[in-house]
Amino acid sequence: MYTLDTTFRVQGRGYGPLAVISLGVVPDRDAYITATASAVFTDVRTGFIYGVAESTKKVSGLTSVWGQRSTIDRKRVEAEQSAFDELVTQASTAWAGIARQYHASVK
Repeated sequence: MYTLDTTFRVQGRGYGPLAVISLGVVPDRDAYITATASAVFTDVRTGFIYGVAESTKKVSGLTSVWGQRSTIDRKRVEAEQSAFDELVTQASTAWAGIARQYHASVK
């Protein structure tokens, strides 16, 4: 299973999912979007965790440039897509290690 977690920060202040983001109001301030994609390899019958993989990507810019909501959303998608793409690579490596380690015990 996997999850994506995205956070927004403007001048060091965090904006959660319920906060109103009006980045165009405060010009010339740094804004950051951080997306973290995480995956867990779990046995659904026993709950045993075989391994994990994770990737974090950041996208930044000035708030005056990010005035439109569609621009903010494009940056969010960019960060999440980049994090997910790297997660797929990390998960592939983790799965190969899990398969090598537990293949002999399956026989």
